[in-house]
Amino acid sequence: MNEKLTIVSSHFNEDLSWLIGQTDFDYRIYTKNMDKCKDFDKLKVFECINKGHEASSYISYIIDNYECLPDYVAFVHGHDHSYHQTDFTINLIEDSFDSIDAENGYIYHSINRKDWRNVFADDVDDWSGNWCYRDWE
Repeated sequence: MNEKLTIVSSHFNEDLSWLIGQTDFDYRIYTKNMDKCKDFDKLKVFECINKGHEASSYISYIIDNYECLPDYVAFVHGHDHSYHQTDFTINLIEDSFDSIDAENGYIYHSINRKDWRNVFADDVDDWSGNWCYRDWE
């Protein structure tokens, strides 16, 4: 298991077999529907109130783990595939993690199709690819 990256899934009703069945990365599930997670590892599932869409799940993870965050975190929705993605979520995470350049500090990688607008780009009219680096120095 790669201990540098943890997958954090914001969950409501999605099938999470893609996440709990993989063994390459550690994961945490922040769910708004505990009934759907009864059979999952209780140490990896956390209930949160159903407000704020996925943002409440992601910020809850950051707050809960602030003192011991992993090197990288992949914040993802609970679904394995959606119309706006080019591949399955776990494949996109693996591909992204394999190509990370840690010298650049904060890294945002969109798993959306390239024709979707990159909201983090400095110049959204000049879409040059999926990667958007922010060097905090």
